[in-house]
Amino acid sequence: MATSQERLGLAGEILRTLTGLDVPGPDAAEIPALMQSGSVTLMVERASAVRPGFRLDHTNSEAIATICQRLDGLPLAIELAAALVNSLDVHIIAERLNDRFDLLNGSTHGPLPRHQTLRAVADWSYGLLNPAERQLFDSLAVFVGGFTLDAAESLIHSGEKSTDPVAMTLSRLVDKSLVVSEERSVSGRRYRLLDSLRLFGLERLQSKNQLERMRILHASYFLTVAEHAASALRGPDQETWLDRLSLDHDNLRSALETSMKIGDFETAARIAGSLYPFWDLHGHYSEGRRWIEQILRLGRDISNQARTRVLLGEAALAVIQGDPLITVSACREAVGLARGTGDRASLAHALQYLGFCSMYQGELDEADSFLKESLENAITAKDSWLESWAFVFMITLALCRAQYELTGTLAEKCLSASGPHQDPECTGWATLALGVSHWYSGNLTQAIPYLNEGFLIFQRLGGLWGLSLGIFLASEVSGARGNTEQQVILMGAAEQLRTAIGAAPHPFLVRWLDQASQAARTFLGDDEYARKWQEGDQLPLSAAVALARSELDTPFISQLPDHEVNHMPTTN
Repeated sequence: MATSQERLGLAGEILRTLTGLDVPGPDAAEIPALMQSGSVTLMVERASAVRPGFRLDHTNSEAIATICQRLDGLPLAIELAAALVNSLDVHIIAERLNDRFDLLNGSTHGPLPRHQTLRAVADWSYGLLNPAERQLFDSLAVFVGGFTLDAAESLIHSGEKSTDPVAMTLSRLVDKSLVVSEERSVSGRRYRLLDSLRLFGLERLQSKNQLERMRILHASYFLTVAEHAASALRGPDQETWLDRLSLDHDNLRSALETSMKIGDFETAARIAGSLYPFWDLHGHYSEGRRWIEQILRLGRDISNQARTRVLLGEAALAVIQGDPLITVSACREAVGLARGTGDRASLAHALQYLGFCSMYQGELDEADSFLKESLENAITAKDSWLESWAFVFMITLALCRAQYELTGTLAEKCLSASGPHQDPECTGWATLALGVSHWYSGNLTQAIPYLNEGFLIFQRLGGLWGLSLGIFLASEVSGARGNTEQQVILMGAAEQLRTAIGAAPHPFLVRWLDQASQAARTFLGDDEYARKWQEGDQLPLSAAVALARSELDTPFISQLPDHEVNHMPTTN
């Protein structure tokens, strides 16, 4: 247990007004909540004391929220920052918080000399630690946004674990409030350093010439995490691993940065080649492509296996963004590498993206040929996951051709290909497809349960592309019920989400959207249609999801009044 003196250190003064956010800066949606926090109140009070007339308004609210969040809600640090308002604009203070130990060197007039600056408090708190605690504390600074016990243990030599186990040392750091412990519902317990303490720890590592070594160990650990995730994402544990990767996304970015900086392009390629399914599901298309582009440009000597994975990642992300030139180039190179090594699974995967790209370009017969060859190779490779995904792409082709009965047949084959071991995303697409098959065949009552179940799967996964399609399908349900205003609101929300993540509209969606928009515009008139579309465009994602859920949760009445027949979905 920590002594009372130890609790007077830096962390003994924190957490009273901690915001709980652990991203570099607050999103716009988070700012209103931050405005209600005690840390913001303290910042404004202290700033107005040194600069009379200072107040919180729309011109400075984001900067103030950033300052309070980046300083972890530390009362001392916020007071030091507020003292600078007399000479520096809050926007300048917010921008320079990476150098906070030098920036916040002003004086408060507290009773203890050690509380005069943020650095003095950090130095004093650090001085209370024993050698094992100092070593672990310093090492933990390389983590960005949090870590697990396993991750912490990976940074400490095995010979030292037996004499002073990392779990025990970490527990003492938590007890002294130098490390924050958090229970995550899906991924279990995680830990993190407050941002100010992390910067202090990085300075310590730098002063001991250990920073690069620790970052290499960090990158090595997250290579293992990424490659394990690549396998786990193909099965029923997909949701758990998506949550884990989301929590560790900043760590994985850091691992990629380290690998690229030291010229270890093989490690960078293996990480990126493992992460692209996560980037796809959570809508990080542009970021993923930036990493992959750098790796392919600079990593000329990476292994064929790693290069094939990266090329497949480039194809997957590029095709969704409607970039056929990059998709075809990446796929053809991946096909060549796969044929050369006899890798039937990679060949099947690349052919799927070639087929998908052909659909975007309107070459449906060519797409059919690619997808049939993909299915043959998946079966030869005895890869049930790739087999089920071949059916997903075939479903997409059937939708492009408005073959809704075939859509349902292929969806059933997809669901049976992998059985209970199928990944939830694949199940989500196949389930939505069953709903679409019924819906556009006119079987509206039978369609709703499938549409609702598919939508719920993508909501649990955080699959943004699937959610955008699900919201659009909910809009179709609204239209069929005669609620044209809500239909247009949901259409606007679906399109806003799709464009926000950078996903190109698929040909079948363009057709559906054009048909629905023309009918709704005729019914409402141009002005009202535009107002409702804008309302949907500005709807927060959480509200759009809730509205879609409400629509899909409600059973469909098969007998509609005569005046609502015009809102029935078309099959052309």
